Amino acid sequence: MKRAVIILGLILIAFLSKAINPPINDIVITDDKTYFGDKVVMGPSSVRIYNKAGEITKIPSHAVESFIRNGQVFVKMPVITKANDTVGMAFMQYITSRSGLQLFRYCSHCLNYDPVAGVIAPLNQVFRYYVFKGGKFIMLLEEDNATSFLSYFGVKVLA
Repeated sequence: MKRAVIILGLILIAFLSKAINPPINDIVITDDKTYFGDKVVMGPSSVRIYNKAGEITKIPSHAVESFIRNGQVFVKMPVITKANDTVGMAFMQYITSRSGLQLFRYCSHCLNYDPVAGVIAPLNQVFRYYVFKGGKFIMLLEEDNATSFLSYFGVKVLA
């Protein structure tokens, strides 16, 4: 439930931030605070938020719950394997929602390690799609059912 509120809050902030003049590009949300800035840089141990005045705010990466960068919403969600085992938490890109279901995209091979398959591989981006409902895992979309589920969410699949 907490994740659903965070997701809805981020979407609302994303739309409202476009109405603010001057526009705020990036937003970082922790457990207790929201940070606004012009640029967010995600590092392995800290997140740096830059503003127009040249000030830099550093936040420990583990404290960040979600962020908006370049208009894209990312939320810390559990990474689930094909055997339904949770291997950790990672930032997944929020794509869309429909009928209470939220669709997220996760890049498995972006760090030379695929936690879903459990293999170390050369850098070759593989995007996996997760479906959550109220912050709880529902399913990992496989290649055989991904096209139908993505079309259910209104996502166009490019061949």
